[in-house]
Amino acid sequence: MKILIIEDEQNNADRLVRLIRTIKPEAEIADVLGNNEEIKQFFERETTLPDVIFADIQLGDGLNFEGLKLAPQSVPVIFTTAYDKYAIQAFKFNSFDLYIIILRKWRESDAESLYKYASDPELGPRAGWPPHTSVDESLNIIRTVFNTETMWAVELKETSEAIGCVGYLPATNSNLKIPEDQCEVGYWIARPYWGKGICTEALKLVIDYCFNKKGFSILWGDYFPENPASGRVMEKCGFVDTGKEVLCPNLEVGADRPVRVMRLES
Repeated sequence: MKILIIEDEQNNADRLVRLIRTIKPEAEIADVLGNNEEIKQFFERETTLPDVIFADIQLGDGLNFEGLKLAPQSVPVIFTTAYDKYAIQAFKFNSFDLYIIILRKWRESDAESLYKYASDPELGPRAGWPPHTSVDESLNIIRTVFNTETMWAVELKETSEAIGCVGYLPATNSNLKIPEDQCEVGYWIARPYWGKGICTEALKLVIDYCFNKKGFSILWGDYFPENPASGRVMEKCGFVDTGKEVLCPNLEVGADRPVRVMRLES
């Protein structure tokens, strides 16, 4: 098996190589690349494609995002860090997702895609907000609600289309009463992509960012009990059910319905 690693910090790259070789001693490391230009040159010169790409994506800086778009669709990509036990286990059992996602900032050009999915009457109310009624409304949401350093579009690499949203709320904006060193995560994925593991993978990236980059001690999440699929996403990422249900008066939809509270410690 031939593996390509994309990582801009040498210490992390070395750690990731050691982990891979521990799990699959027979694996060949094709190369370790640290920037978009190196990625471009690799795919221009190599005639034999890697079997899998490990890409260490640091949210917010977009370092490897554009370079990864050069990778052929036939090559599975595992977004990870040198500390991501979930991705390492997936690699160990050759369990690769068919859908490759990228987290990036929302753009005004996403308005039509956002409206296409967020106008679904089955989507927004499950997450506490009303369906969008026009492209203009979706554009306004991008310019206001999504115009923050704590929220990202979930882009499907194959189409470059925004198909969901994921992020976190600091204590000051959280629906829950939590200390300053903790935050609340949130997410939604368009209905055509439900049940494909995309939301879980997106949330894992945010978890890594919140713990390893922002230094939060505890992450919180909540979901309506009548939407158990959302709870399963958190469970797959290690969240534990606290057994508590609370009201979230700040929600536009469902403020009078209790949500189930989940917790994840670093």
